[in-house]
Amino acid sequence: MSIRVKCSVKDMQRSYIPNVYIAEMDCGDVRIKMDIHEEVRTFDPGDDVAVVISKEVPSYKEGVDYVATGYVVTFRDLENSRRKMIVSLWGFVVVMEAPSELFTEFSPMDKVYMKISKE
Repeated sequence: MSIRVKCSVKDMQRSYIPNVYIAEMDCGDVRIKMDIHEEVRTFDPGDDVAVVISKEVPSYKEGVDYVATGYVVTFRDLENSRRKMIVSLWGFVVVMEAPSELFTEFSPMDKVYMKISKE
């Protein structure tokens, strides 16, 4: 019950919200755009990272990996059998766009954990 992808951090833009950035990641046929506070950011543009979204707490290195918990908010159907899953990590938004079959194990209001670790 998890999604695991390897990504490249493509961009990091300042949000209108102070101390918050909007990160964009390219993971092959998966794309991720997310809010992240500068005090917990563990990656920069150009970094290769592993991203896990799971219903169970993933193993992680404390103080090294980014780990947060939140809830699946909703899904949006797109063209070409693609879908967006929107997750709220205590107000910080994660938008993951991928082939629809990647999201079959997830439903709105599922509690999830997101882990990002450098490769």
